[in-house]
Amino acid sequence: MAQQHLTQHMRKLRDIPRLVHSMSSRFTLPSLNLSDNSSGRDAGACVKWTVLGVKRCLADDFQHMGIEMEWPNLCAFVASVYMAVSLVFALGFYYLLRSGGHHFSGELSGQMTEFEECFWTSVANVVTIGYGTLVPASRAAYTLATLEHFAGILMSALLLGIVVTKASIPTSKIVFSDVMLMTKRNGVPVLIFRVANTRGNFLLSPDIRVSFFKPVTTKEGEEVWIGSPLEFTQPPVMAPCFNLVHRIGEDSPLFGMSYDELLQSGGNIGASIGATDDESLQTLYARKMWRVQEDVRYNQRFVDVLKGGKGVGPRILDMACFNKYVSNRGADNVVDRMPSLKEDPSQGSDGKSKEL
Repeated sequence: MAQQHLTQHMRKLRDIPRLVHSMSSRFTLPSLNLSDNSSGRDAGACVKWTVLGVKRCLADDFQHMGIEMEWPNLCAFVASVYMAVSLVFALGFYYLLRSGGHHFSGELSGQMTEFEECFWTSVANVVTIGYGTLVPASRAAYTLATLEHFAGILMSALLLGIVVTKASIPTSKIVFSDVMLMTKRNGVPVLIFRVANTRGNFLLSPDIRVSFFKPVTTKEGEEVWIGSPLEFTQPPVMAPCFNLVHRIGEDSPLFGMSYDELLQSGGNIGASIGATDDESLQTLYARKMWRVQEDVRYNQRFVDVLKGGKGVGPRILDMACFNKYVSNRGADNVVDRMPSLKEDPSQGSDGKSKEL
């Protein structure tokens, strides 16, 4: 009976490699295109491209896929691996125990079945604890226990390495405004978006890179995306909330485009920021993509989110107003005044100077 019972367990174990490979090969990544618009609420989310034509599984990208997992999933995965290995060696202990030889010393508790005793003994051995209930007393038992110790050390090195690496990765709390605003400042057309560090501390030496992407068809009929950099302010230090401004001048990729042309271009604006946290001194990164047709607002300005800061009063960053904007009355006619920047914006149709 013991031999039949063990044979049934071994038959089930034969399917484990196939099931593990099948499950791991199904780890796919969410799709992303150039029009992706991750909001500030999930700016830290790991959005990836779906890669076709390449099989990706735990066997060939174990460390990176482990780091990509969310913490609950990673903890469950580590526990599952330990339990699976413990089960495999528990079957070996159970076979030796039922074989009739003197392979173990010690006494069973009698409160559990023999297989349960073997399983918990295996759990103790895989993490090299050793409760002392069942102690190897033969070459076969010592050999099996040694193999389990080796497997436990190897798993600890691999799995705990992933846990430590994931825990040491700097986490960014940098968020972007859901929209960009095109308006005027001091009579000059500008493009503005907002960045905030929800931890409330300052960011040092920010590296800000923004580009305007639009689809273009070449003379040969090939459709490609062309990216043109947009120059934004590069402050030495960024406050917990900061408005970044791009001046639409002659050197801007947006210069010479009417608003209708900008909206019809089907383009996107992507931004990335790398900065040093002034408390942890870790380099943080964040990125954002806006759809021009959906995420650009005209003749608007952001609502102020910084309160206090004068005297000894508290300094408050009100994130409830972070994405709010109101009409910019001083730029009510910016759409009419800038229908086309293909002409010299400083000259009227009659050659006389006009206000932007």
